[in-house]
Amino acid sequence: MRRTIGIQLLCCGLFMTASICQAQDPLEKTKSIDEQIKLLDESAVAKEMRTFSERMNAVRELQEAELYKVIKESEKLQETDEWKTYRQKRNELEKRREVPRDAELKAMAKAAKDLYAARHAELRSKAAGDLPGLKALALDVLTYPCVDGSTSTQPLAVILASRALGVPYEWVYAEPRGYHIVREPRVDELEITDGSIAGGYGYTEESHELSLVAARVYAKPPADRPEQMRLARMINSLLASNHGTHESYVNLIQGQTDIALVARAPSADEVQAAKEKGIVIETKPIALDALVFIVNHKNPLDNMTLDEIRTLYREALADKPRRFDESKKLFPLMRERNSGSRELFDALVMKGEVAPDPKSARMREMYTGSMSGPYNRVTTDSNALGYSVYYYERFMAMSAYTRTISIDGVPATPETIASGKYSLTSPVYAAFRANTPPDAPAMKLFNWLISPEGQTVIRESGYVPVLNPKP
Repeated sequence: MRRTIGIQLLCCGLFMTASICQAQDPLEKTKSIDEQIKLLDESAVAKEMRTFSERMNAVRELQEAELYKVIKESEKLQETDEWKTYRQKRNELEKRREVPRDAELKAMAKAAKDLYAARHAELRSKAAGDLPGLKALALDVLTYPCVDGSTSTQPLAVILASRALGVPYEWVYAEPRGYHIVREPRVDELEITDGSIAGGYGYTEESHELSLVAARVYAKPPADRPEQMRLARMINSLLASNHGTHESYVNLIQGQTDIALVARAPSADEVQAAKEKGIVIETKPIALDALVFIVNHKNPLDNMTLDEIRTLYREALADKPRRFDESKKLFPLMRERNSGSRELFDALVMKGEVAPDPKSARMREMYTGSMSGPYNRVTTDSNALGYSVYYYERFMAMSAYTRTISIDGVPATPETIASGKYSLTSPVYAAFRANTPPDAPAMKLFNWLISPEGQTVIRESGYVPVLNPKP
């Protein structure tokens, strides 16, 4: 009896389960949406996009087929005696280059270190002693403002923080790193990207690149004060961590820094970005600097007028036949937009004239991405003309084989910059948000920096003071 009832219950359960399965689709909602997507995919715009996709795939397949043919042809070339001889000779030359290359770089490093260390020693000899006004601000690691700034103001930022927090600082030198990126054609490196062939073919001899590493300042406690090491690290990595002119303005606008020490006023792009955020940026001069032009030490050129420079850049940017004195063999270099020195160049030399995008292959090489870029090129190219700021050139560039030229017969010196006789003189600014409270640490530090005592630290860093400037 119990067995019969159990069988009946089991059958009933199976029947009910079957009924539920037949009545309910577990993916009912998903399938409904899938049907809507399917209908949407039949729209005219979706069909048109599928056509483009099919065309792109066809192009890729064609490229892959053509590429395979080229690779097979290159493999045949690599089996020839001529290619094998070429590779053997090239490998031998590359190996022979290693020893003299290392010796040359060491010689460059020694020459640069000797030159710049002497300049830094002179700065230290004139450093201010006690700074009671700075001590009176009572700034510590918790209240010291976050300072950002231009590449060229990195030493000032660290020196300022080190003096305020009582940690010694030191100028640090790095050896240049030079490398060759000249290569023979390598067809096997070609690759398909977004419907186009990219990469593969080698560079010219002008791609021989040198990387000069700028001198910088770091907070560095003496060996008998290990307890200051953590504070020194905070100064170097946080409190005085410069990200470059444009990025420091961006950080200021976004509230990620309290005050920026910058080589120029904000650009139109930066002013607009601040306006969109409802931020007003104030800038106040704290020191003097200048735009300078640099040439290779072998170049006999020692002076240019501003009109000559403008003519040279206009013609080079427009890729026109040059009317400038060909005997000088000058190839002008340019920094990228929004870099500190590029904005100064546009304002002081081109007087706000908007330069067109470079057209010639030579001019495309001007986009260097860092302040050391012009020095890298000018060091190895005796016909190049680059520009930078006086402070970077004098105390940071670590370039013993470049020099500045006079402008309109006036050299850039602390004296001519202080007097304004050098026509490309420009202020260095402290930039901050206009709504910063007057009693905020950033404003206290700024107000001290433009005081007579603060200006002694400006001079200690190597900048020309803006208050009663005396070299």
